[in-house]
Amino acid sequence: MIFFGSDNMAPASPEVMAALAAANNGPAVPYGDDPVTQRVIPKIQALFETDCAVYPVTTGTIANGLGLAAFCPAYGAILCHEHSHLIQDEGTGPELITGGARLIPLPGDGARLSAETVDRFLRENPGHGVHHPPHKVLALTQGTELGTVYSTAELRALSATAHAHGLKVFMDGARFANAIVATGATAAQMSWQAGIDALSFGATKNGAMAAEALILFDLSAEETLPHNRKRTGHLWSKMRYLSAQIDALLTDELWLKNARHANTTAKQLADELCRLDGVSLAVEPHINELFVSIPEPRMAALRAQDHDLLAWPLLGANVYRLVTSWYSQPQQITHLVSMLDS
Repeated sequence: MIFFGSDNMAPASPEVMAALAAANNGPAVPYGDDPVTQRVIPKIQALFETDCAVYPVTTGTIANGLGLAAFCPAYGAILCHEHSHLIQDEGTGPELITGGARLIPLPGDGARLSAETVDRFLRENPGHGVHHPPHKVLALTQGTELGTVYSTAELRALSATAHAHGLKVFMDGARFANAIVATGATAAQMSWQAGIDALSFGATKNGAMAAEALILFDLSAEETLPHNRKRTGHLWSKMRYLSAQIDALLTDELWLKNARHANTTAKQLADELCRLDGVSLAVEPHINELFVSIPEPRMAALRAQDHDLLAWPLLGANVYRLVTSWYSQPQQITHLVSMLDS
């Protein structure tokens, strides 16, 4: 089989499964007062080098929604890139969890926003009283939906612009680990030190079974966020099983090891594909997502062998998305390339 449809296709890391089995040994206090959760919170605080609030949850959608709701009321508006995961892939989840906040899409090359674009939009759209939702949050995706990343300098500029206009800054970090590996920045440098007020710390795509961590750097939202987590049904009674997954990834830097393997494998896959005549990259990749232009005759050969790739018409005809993971193997690359070259 070809396992490049998504990093969600990968199994959980063995270390994660072992941690789940260990957490399953006997009873534990519920709702986050268990020893595993109480151990993983200071681990995350140490990783980010600050006194942040940590909320383990099950999915990126709820982590993003709760993070946005922490700073945006139901009558507010959230600025995000027009191709962000928030607006393209989460249905109306953000709207539901925030109680109805409006997502406002903005353009930008490589699925990235610029400080200039955000500043211009806010200056040109000041609103007109109660007839317009007030702008409350700037949402950024790191890495982006096109496999690119923001530099820490770009993040600082965007955050400074948003804060100058009175907005908070939220980061969708489903592939935060891949961006860390790609840039060489520390977790602190890429988050609160760059002006990020809240972050969804991705784990599921990086070797967890089903776990994310919503991290608040701006602690002013601590009063409301626990209530929102409860009312949306995401205060897990047996939270130790969520925390155990994150704990395993943070042990011996497994989260970085997994992300590094995914990024490295993506580079190997890109190099092998681009050796085929007519195949080229539609976007220069920074992390583990590739967008590749493949001629139709090669795709026809692949389909004749009962395989296919995920088309990405957003980038044009014959462009396909391929995503590697911690589990991607060299033989999978060899197998795909041989089928396309048959």
